[in-house]
Amino acid sequence: MFGFSSSSHKNTPNSKRPRESNPNSPEQPTMSEMEKNIQQILAVTSATKVEVGELNEKVSTLVQSVDSLSERTKNLEKAGEDVKWEVEHLKREINKKKLRFAGVPEGDKGYKDLEEKIKVIIKDGLKIAEDISIEGVRRQGKQGSKPRVVIVTLDRSSDRYKILQHKKNIGSNAQFKNVYINEELTYFQAKTETALRNAAMDLKKAHKDLKFKIRNGVLSTEHNNTTRKFKLGNDGRPVEF
Repeated sequence: MFGFSSSSHKNTPNSKRPRESNPNSPEQPTMSEMEKNIQQILAVTSATKVEVGELNEKVSTLVQSVDSLSERTKNLEKAGEDVKWEVEHLKREINKKKLRFAGVPEGDKGYKDLEEKIKVIIKDGLKIAEDISIEGVRRQGKQGSKPRVVIVTLDRSSDRYKILQHKKNIGSNAQFKNVYINEELTYFQAKTETALRNAAMDLKKAHKDLKFKIRNGVLSTEHNNTTRKFKLGNDGRPVEF
């Protein structure tokens, strides 16, 4: 047999193959490129921090503006409330010389005729002998099926008080049985009195013989020799005190 020599050899498990390059694999950045990328990231981060700081300053300024506006609104509301009560007080002072006469028959021919009707009611209906000086009289509202209310302005507030003291006498005269005399009230006073009167009516349903009166925003009731007093609370409901 002939022997053959061969230069080829089998790969053993521990033999190393040369690394083949992959044309599709990305090229690894160099160290300088990595440093450059890091510097760019740091620059963006720094700029972002500056923008966030500026944004926080703007938010803080906006919050301060809102707080300032809120404080101004509160001050304006308080000022408006003060003005409202000043007007209320002024109206009450003006009304100290005024009274409302309801049920006075229509048909008056003018101011003098209406004034004379009021004077007759005061003298004959209320039985007041003293002279009551009247500053002015006028009908209120539009004419309808019922007589319009007459607003009477007196020269002296003391005369107003005197008329209110004697108004209980008017029921004894049949000629004036439909005439009612009441104080001239502001809107707030009228609202308060209506609420108190409704409360009194509710109490009267439970106690038929209950007596009550409303004066200066206070409801006074009397039943079984017991007196109770009510005023409107902050929620608009009567509270006992």
